[in-house]
Amino acid sequence: MSDGTVKLLNNPYGKVSFDLLRKNNQAFADKSLIIKSLDDNSLSWYPVLLRPRHFGKSSFVSMLKCYYDISYKDRYEELFSGTKIYEENLPNHNSYHVVNFDFSAVSTDVDHLLLLKQEDSYC
Repeated sequence: MSDGTVKLLNNPYGKVSFDLLRKNNQAFADKSLIIKSLDDNSLSWYPVLLRPRHFGKSSFVSMLKCYYDISYKDRYEELFSGTKIYEENLPNHNSYHVVNFDFSAVSTDVDHLLLLKQEDSYC
């Protein structure tokens, strides 16, 4: 590859698993340095992640899981080498047991639930 050539990575549209993005060498926005801000003791105990739709919130949370979860300890270098947080070499990576809740399959069809509730009240 010459100096003027850019290698394009696969577009992972709709994919959220950070470990699979890295394993398959797919494109992602490196927001890993935000982890350093999250570890700052002056930050709120309950940080809120507000971003518009399709802005990478789920991918970011997946990255946090890979960074903090003790079950990814032996894959830390594989997953984070080449990222900004890897260069920081913070001591607390892969130090916690992480519980992952995925609400993407939860129905938000409120109208359907309201109809069911009304039917129950008439019986």
